[in-house]
Formats: sequence, structure tokens, C-alpha cells
Amino acid sequence: MNRLIALICFAGFIILGISATISGPTLPNLAEAISLPLADAGILRAVRQIGAVSATFLAGWLLDRHDIRRVMIPGALLLTFGLVLIVSTGNPLFVLAAMFIAGAGSGLYDVGTNYTIGAVFAASAAAVLAALHTFYGLGSSIGPLVAAWALNNQAWHSAYLIGALLCLIMAAAFVGLRGVPQPHTHKASDLDGAASAAIPLLPLFCLAALIFMYAGAGTGLSDWLFTHLRLVANANVDTASGITSLYWIGLTGGRVVSIFVLRRLGSLLTMQISLALSTIGAVLLVVSGTQIVLIAIGVVLIGVGFAPVYPTVIALGGQLSATARGRITGLLSGAAAFGAMTVPVIQGWVGNGQNGGMIVTLIATVIMVGALVGVVRTQSAPAQTA
Repeated sequence: MNRLIALICFAGFIILGISATISGPTLPNLAEAISLPLADAGILRAVRQIGAVSATFLAGWLLDRHDIRRVMIPGALLLTFGLVLIVSTGNPLFVLAAMFIAGAGSGLYDVGTNYTIGAVFAASAAAVLAALHTFYGLGSSIGPLVAAWALNNQAWHSAYLIGALLCLIMAAAFVGLRGVPQPHTHKASDLDGAASAAIPLLPLFCLAALIFMYAGAGTGLSDWLFTHLRLVANANVDTASGITSLYWIGLTGGRVVSIFVLRRLGSLLTMQISLALSTIGAVLLVVSGTQIVLIAIGVVLIGVGFAPVYPTVIALGGQLSATARGRITGLLSGAAAFGAMTVPVIQGWVGNGQNGGMIVTLIATVIMVGALVGVVRTQSAPAQTA
């Protein structure tokens, strides 16, 4: 049964990756369809992120009280409905609502999947979660190809309908799943009082800061590296886009490697090595100037260094409290989504149209190192709980 759950979750994360990345290539078409200036099209992504952030906290609360299917099935269905609604009308308000619904669905499914893998494979959660997020990277690579196929056939909206169909299949898989193991045996009434008192505050805060900065720095790098290369290094379009893709190649490849490294070295030592690599990479981004080769090396180091961060933070968070695993997963996923919303905006302000604001990436990695030091220290110190 555990293997079946893992296979469904892995397949679901491929689909989640596809649904998240079909929007980028089709954004100009969607903006044109709703008469929205392309310069303002970023609001569509922001609204989807707001939906995801909102859903993560609800998902955490539900997962501590109910069967995982109470979160996974609604999440997949909301994502299905949102993707269909996005291309069903040219009304801007309806599309914004659809973006929020799709974001909420992805947020529910994301938290539910991370929680499920962490609970079912508690003894090796970090490694299995790393494998899970590798499949998300695979889906993220497939999504643009689906969008390109739709665009080449003059039917950009079909990319969203394909994504919706896959999400519906994902929902059906969980409907048919029987005998789902329960990660804890506590009654819901017990969780309203005692569970919150079992959450250690300091390590939770450190983990939240770490995942906030990770998601913000990763999204900011993805959004602004191309611009940085064009403005600072005078790179042509092909070179800038190719180096930008190196981040995702490094991230996905690093996650494959981290599956084995985490099993051998453990979570904390792996994180120390990975953040050292990403900090070196961020330093190279800041000091390289026009040296494109050094920038490329820095980008790969950041991608490889960031690879184990999200799954390992989720796994470490799940170890803080067995009775509040759902809420902790929701809080950490929410912190990541909030970081992805806010840090790229700050990075744009810092760059001020002159560069990509790569100093923000370096500052974020330094803060991540500090947060990890806090996590390590709390491993051997009595934790204050709330």
C-alpha cells in the first residue's frame, strides 16, 4: 500500500509541475484574451500564489484531523476547475477568480502530498521527499513542451484543458485508493488543545525562515537572471535563456543526487554542504560582472545547492511533532509560497532596471545559513514550545 501511495504521489507531482508551467509560455495569449496589458500580466501569477498561500494553512489544519483524501481530492478537483475556467471566458474578473481557485487547488495538493510522503515514510522522509520533488521537476520540464505544442497548433487554450484532464485523473486515483494508513491515532478533539503545545517554536521559526528564503531566492533567480545577463553581461537572448535553464537543470539533477546523499549523510550534514555550495554560487553571481562563464558556474552551484532544501525542511518539520505534522507542513509550505511572492518583488526594486538584483540572492543564502545554524543548535538544546 505504501508503494502505491508513493507512485500516485509521484505521478501527481509530475502533473502538478505540468499545470504550473504551462502558464508561462501562454501568458501573452491569456493576457490578450482578457485585454490585459502584458506589462500587468504578472498580477495573474500573484493571484494564483495568493490562492496557494491561503490553501496551505487550511490543508495543514485538515490533515491533522481527517483522511488525506479530504485534502488531496478537493485539491485536484479545484485545480481542474480552475484550469478549465481560465480558458472558458474572456472576462478578467472570472480569470482572476480562476487563478485563485487553481492556486488554492495546487496549494491543497502540494501540502497534502508532502505531508503524506513525510508521514508514510517517516524513517526516510527527506530522501523520499527529494525523490518526490524530482518528479515535480520532471513535470515542470514537460509543461512548456505541452504549451509549445498547443501554441504551434494555434490552440493555446488546449494546454490548460490537457492540464485539467490530468488533474481529474489525479483526483480519480485518490478516490479509488483504499486502506490509506493513518499517520497518527490521535482524535481530532485531542489536537485542538494539546497538539499546539507540542510544537517547538524556535526550530519551527528557523525552518520557516530557511524555506521562505529558499523559495524567494529560487523564484527571484528564475525571474531575474535572464534580465541580469542581458543588462550586465550583455548576453544575447539564446545565451541568457540557456544559462537561466541551468538553474533548473542543476536543481533537478541535484535532487536526484540528494536522494542518495541524504540516506548516507543525513539531513543536517547534507544541508550544510548544500548551503555552502549555494552561498559560493551566489557570491560568484555578485562578483562575476560580465564574466558569463563564472555566472554560469554560480547558477549551477546554486541549483545543486538548493536541491535538497525544500524536501529536507519539510521532513525536519514533520519530526517536530507527530500530532501537528499537518499544521507544520502547511505553515512551512505557506512560508515558501509567501517567499516566492515577496522576494522577487524586492529583487526587482533592488535591481532598479540596472541589473537583476543578484545581491538579494546572496543575502538570502546567508540568511539560510544562519537559519540552519539555528536548526542545528536546537537539535541539542531544550526547545520552547507553544
